[in-house]
Amino acid sequence: MNSFLKQRYNDIKKYRAESIAMQDNIESISTSICTGCGLCANLCPTDAITLEEGSEGLRMPQIDLKKCIHCGVCLDRCVVNSKRRNPTEPHFMEEGYAAWMKNQNIRINSTSGGIYYALASSLLDAGDYICGCAFTDDYKRAGHIIGNTRNTLLRTMRSKYIQSDIGLAYRKIREVLESGKKVLFVGAPCQVDALRSYVEDQYENLVTCDFVCRGVNSPKAYQNFLRTLEKKFGSKVKAVHFKNKRFGWTSLSTHVIFENGKSYYGDRFIDPWINGYITGHFFMRECCYNCKYADTERYGDITIGDFWGSDSIASEELFAGVSCVSVNTDKGGKLLEQASDRLEVFPVTISEIVDGNGCLNHSTLKIPAERSAFFARCEREDFDKLVYELLGWDYLRKCKNKAKSLITTIRNRRLNRKSGEYINGILDDMEELNDGETI
Repeated sequence: MNSFLKQRYNDIKKYRAESIAMQDNIESISTSICTGCGLCANLCPTDAITLEEGSEGLRMPQIDLKKCIHCGVCLDRCVVNSKRRNPTEPHFMEEGYAAWMKNQNIRINSTSGGIYYALASSLLDAGDYICGCAFTDDYKRAGHIIGNTRNTLLRTMRSKYIQSDIGLAYRKIREVLESGKKVLFVGAPCQVDALRSYVEDQYENLVTCDFVCRGVNSPKAYQNFLRTLEKKFGSKVKAVHFKNKRFGWTSLSTHVIFENGKSYYGDRFIDPWINGYITGHFFMRECCYNCKYADTERYGDITIGDFWGSDSIASEELFAGVSCVSVNTDKGGKLLEQASDRLEVFPVTISEIVDGNGCLNHSTLKIPAERSAFFARCEREDFDKLVYELLGWDYLRKCKNKAKSLITTIRNRRLNRKSGEYINGILDDMEELNDGETI
């Protein structure tokens, strides 16, 4: 009996200690608002926090209570904690521009107008560093890398459309900043906010760039998209290129290359990935449906994204891709000025930028009822069939969309010829990009 009571006492003591720990650490933050920014793991003085994938394939903080010293710093600095200490101050979008690379080879191989390449190159020219998102070698995941080489630039070009694993990038950035080198960090607004919170805005040699974000997608969903394609084409994936411009930037096309030499190409009318994301909103992170950063108050020194046009932008330019740029601070203005020799830049109003990017003034939408069904079924069903079913696309709808895709392809081939032969220079292996520059 005594041994039973002693064991029971120890169990209660352990439960109480864990309950107390839960109140002063990051696990008290609801999964519905956690952005997965990785700030807590970078801050933890005992490395008690890791970000682990949950049932939806999205990383959430997990705490090793044996390592936790209950300092509370993870919760105290969390970017979504309403009681956060010393929150970073946002900047207002002050100056708006439409821009694209003068080098058409780089432009056509970029997601929009190539603005990131120009900004990053200006730092590399001075021997400084860039930090951005890159695919893993197998193209199944994405994470932030930091470096000062051409390879770093090529790997961090183009949008990935899945959440990036930040790892311990904030720590590495601070090490570089301490050495006196400048760093350009590019990420989602929540990641920029997290980095600024991590370094406590103490470094003048840190330049931050957030992008216009409509929500980050689950790596699990993305992996199942690729798994279905690998089964269909009988080969492993070799390369993935979102927003491929072979038939124009506005086609929002996905191009996947396989090791056996075959390839998949799907545009906005038929591609299940882009429709599951933009039309269905099935596999975004939960916090993205009610994003606190979907606003014209920005956390980066400069904001970049897609510029979807005005009467002043010719259709040929939209075909090749146009970037929007918002200068939010003096540092952002200086960065754009340093990169201007590589760019065609045209002033536009902030309203023109916002009009083409609704996620700058509101969150995407309510969580769709089909989202839970998607995650419950995606691992055992073909991705395309599941997405089409959840979208409510019957046979007739799919036939109509295929016809739209064909008509658009034919029309865009004419624009291709009108826009110039550089459209044919699209590369899937960025190592082959010949930009005519030395970095």
